[in-house]
Formats: sequence, structure tokens, C-alpha cells
Amino acid sequence: MVVEVFVRMLDWMGVHKATWASAAGVWEMLHVLVPRAEDFPVFATVKRLLIEYMNGRVEVIPICVNNCMAFYNCKSEGYAGDEWQTEDDDFCAHCGEDRWCRPDVHAPTGMNRKVQFRPEGFPCYSRCCILKIRFKIGCFIQVMYYLPTKPFVHDLFKQPDVVAHMSNSTADAVPGSIKASRGFASKITNNPVMSGRRDIALVAQSDGVPYFKDKSVRSGTICTMRNASLPEGMGKQNRNTHLVAVQPSVYLSWDHVKNRPKQIHHNPKNQAPIVTVLCDELYTGYVHGWPMIDYSMPEGAPGREFICRVLLLFWFALHHSRL
Repeated sequence: MVVEVFVRMLDWMGVHKATWASAAGVWEMLHVLVPRAEDFPVFATVKRLLIEYMNGRVEVIPICVNNCMAFYNCKSEGYAGDEWQTEDDDFCAHCGEDRWCRPDVHAPTGMNRKVQFRPEGFPCYSRCCILKIRFKIGCFIQVMYYLPTKPFVHDLFKQPDVVAHMSNSTADAVPGSIKASRGFASKITNNPVMSGRRDIALVAQSDGVPYFKDKSVRSGTICTMRNASLPEGMGKQNRNTHLVAVQPSVYLSWDHVKNRPKQIHHNPKNQAPIVTVLCDELYTGYVHGWPMIDYSMPEGAPGREFICRVLLLFWFALHHSRL
């Protein structure tokens, strides 16, 4: 009973964009549904379980404060060049902005976005731990949150009703749909690499959104993806749409009056960090493919385990920012 209430609570939070504060009040009211009140956990336990689950699915990647690049080592062979191995860089290769929180005197641009300087020879890892303990933050000026696409594709094949519509065949394509377009034919149907009937074409979009119903609280730029082979109504359902990445509209600065870090609102200027990490992952998915299991087929059936290739069909942005 408690597990069912917990799952429905998380679903309600996602649909209604509830904050932790408002969700805590709803959780307290739900304990009347449980026969044994002593079995009903406090809301702090709910938060902990959700955070533990997402820790295995979300990558926190530091990015340039001007959104020029991600400080990230690309893993695919197509992005093996030195210009794509930037995880250990201290400054942005495009604008020169500092990656770390430290005094302005050590930043080439002199922008007031740094916190206190670490002692000479003080290990960076230890400095990060101290900042997290004392200020509940990391030592990066700005980060983005990336959710890999491979688990999303794997989850699609766990839904029998979705698998039935995931064929790349255009025989049943509705006029005016993506599958009936010339772009789909050139990139998927007539593409020898995407010859498998269960290979997936993805459509991505990005836009700036508020995190909660109160639009004055916090916001960011998100990127979502869906399967272009699915019917429009099914493809746009929440369960069949993947949240790829979030670029928060805040960065860290040092408040000299209160002597502590503070958050400054800063709308992302482009999605270059998201595009870099996403294309690096999809390169492997297109060239080599990902091993998948079609759960709609019985165990031992031929073709239940197969290699699925993915391709980004197109990306559109709903605001005037640079990709």
C-alpha cells in the first residue's frame, strides 16, 4: 500500500510541477490512506529515495558560464580529438571564462563570479568536499544535468503497446506525418545503416521553461526527445518522451556582504554543451548500435535480442538561441 501511494505521489509531483514544500503538505495528508500509520514514512525519506534513484541516471557536467562548451571528455571514436577532451580544462576554450569558483584576480576576464581562493597546494577534491559540506554546493560556477538516451530506448521496448508501432516501415504512414516526409525517407528508409525495422529515429526540441507552476521561482533550458516512428498522440505522451538535459538559469557568485555564495539568474545563451554531449552519445548509437531486448517477444524467440541503431532526425528550438 505504501509503495503504491509513493509511486502515485511521484507521478502527481511530475504532472503538476510541485515544489518540495507543496508536495510535503500533500504527503502528510496521504497518510490517512494507509491502514497502519506507523508504516507511513516521513517526506524526507521520499526525497532521499528519489535522489538515490536519480543519482544513477543523471550526470552532472560542469559547463562554461557563457554556455560555450561543456567540460567533458567525449567517449565515442568520432569525438576522440583533443578538442573534445576538456574535462580537465580550467578555462573555456572559446571565451576564456574560469571554470572554478575562485577570486577574480585569478580569472582572465575579471568577472565577479568567484568564491574564496583555496590555499596554495590545497587539493581540489578536498576543496570541493568542504564547499559541499559548508555551503551545500559544488565548486563549479555552472553545471548542466544530462540523462543518457540509451536507458530511454531500452525502456521503450519494455512496453508491448509501444513496440507494436515502432516499425520504420512507411507503408502505414499518415500523409503529413514525419514518417511520410522526404527527410525520413533519406535518413531512415533509404539509409543502409538504418536498415533494421526497429532502428529508431529521434526528434529533439529545446525551450526555456519554469521548473514549477510559480514561474518566478526557478527556470532553465531543457531538451526533450521522442521517437519519430510512433503515432503523434503516442509519441508525445510523457512515458514515451525523454528528458535529455537541463541547463539551469543560474550560476554561482560570491556575496561579499554576506560572505557566502549566492545564485545569479542567467538565461542560457545557447545549447552547445547539450549538443556536444548528446551527439557524442548518439554517435555510438548510430555507428555501432546498442544491444536491446524486445520484451514483447517470448524468451528464446529469434530476434528478441538485437542491435538497435539510433539517429537524430532533426532538432528544433522554440526560442531565439544559438545551437
